[in-house]
Formats: sequence, C-alpha cells, structure tokens
Amino acid sequence: MDKKQKESYFDGGFWELVGWSLLGLLVWTITVGIALPWIYCWFARWRTNHTVIDGKRLRFNGTGGSLFAHYILRGWLLGLILNPLTLGLYLFYYLFVSLKKWEIKNTSLVDSGNSSGFAGNDKKCRSCSKIFSGSYTACPHCGSSLYEEITEKVLPISPIANVGDDKRCRSCGKIFSGSYTACPYCGSSLEETTEKVIPISPIVNVGDSWVCKRCSERNPNTSSTCKGCGAYK
Repeated sequence: MDKKQKESYFDGGFWELVGWSLLGLLVWTITVGIALPWIYCWFARWRTNHTVIDGKRLRFNGTGGSLFAHYILRGWLLGLILNPLTLGLYLFYYLFVSLKKWEIKNTSLVDSGNSSGFAGNDKKCRSCSKIFSGSYTACPHCGSSLYEEITEKVLPISPIANVGDDKRCRSCGKIFSGSYTACPYCGSSLEETTEKVIPISPIVNVGDSWVCKRCSERNPNTSSTCKGCGAYK
C-alpha cells in the first residue's frame, strides 16, 4: 500500500475555525444558549471530518437534536441529582467523558478508496443539499420526498455541437465546418432540434457519481462525459 495512504493528519484550516467560532457565538447569543448542542455538533463535525487516521477519513454523524436529548437527560437531570452528591465531580465526568463517549459513538470511518471524503453510500438531497446515509422516503433534514424519478426536465438538444469555429455531428461524431442542412459524413439532419426528457432523481449519490452542471443528469465517476447531454465533466 502507498505510504501516503497510511498517513494520519488533520486538514482543517484556521480561518474555517474562526468562521465557525464567530457563527457559534452569534447563534449562542441569539438563542440565549439554547442552541449549544447544535453549536457543539458544528465544531465536532468540523474537527472530525477534517481528521484522517491511517489514510481513512473520519466522519461525524451526530445531530444537535440527539445531543440535546443527551444533554437534558444526562447533563441536566442527572446533574441535578449527582452534582451535589459528588461535590461537582459529575460535571467534569459529563463534560470530558460522557460527551466524548457520545461523540465517538457518532463517529465512523469513510471508505479509504473514496477521495471525495464521503462514503460511497452517502446521498445528497437536491432540495437542501444536505448529506445523509441510510434508506429514507423523505430527506431527514428538510422533509423533501426522495421517491425516485419524481421530477422531469425537458432539455432541447441540438444535433450539432460547436467545437471552436467548427461543428461536430452528434450522430457520427465527425467534425466539419461550413453551413449544411445535413451532416456531410453520415447524412443526419442538422436542422431539426429534438427534445429529450431527462428523469431527475431527488437524490445524488455523493461518493460514486457526479452531476452534470448543464442538465443535472447523474453520471458515474468512471464517465468523463454526461450521458444525458454529452457535456464534459
């Protein structure tokens, strides 16, 4: 195995940390501290997702909602009972042990063969662009329906493609110049514009595909051109 693939490193940036810190301070002030579990998750996700151990990137899966429940039950309710009995020692246990256990429990490894930094079975909702994994009928973040082929897009497709000052026939792929009503090589009509209905999935598989910027068609990473409109990756 390549030595570089076994390296451990952290690739987070200083200005990213400054940005998240300012945002966290702003949200904490506006919500009077109520959003603290969500702010904690922002930093945990930033810290974890930028960490690579032996060539394998870590991924944080925790959410502010689940941490809020953890905080209410173990941090607040148990704290009211155990802090007086332990002379405040339970507070240190919760902050440095219990929270760390929760964080590690919600941390997983990303496939080392995937350079995108996302797991191969991860998906991205087209409505809110949030990443998630697992099987859902609706986006766990915004609630948009994830049933396949719920949207259709009509895309006009020209029978020729401009290649600099020349043209390329989409039927035979030959390049020519000049004005023609039919391809000088294969005879395909160059006047009529066809329409192609492209089904658009409400989700994007992040780890093993790319999305065409021209027609939004999803394509495998092994393909350098869009299967929907022929545009290059």
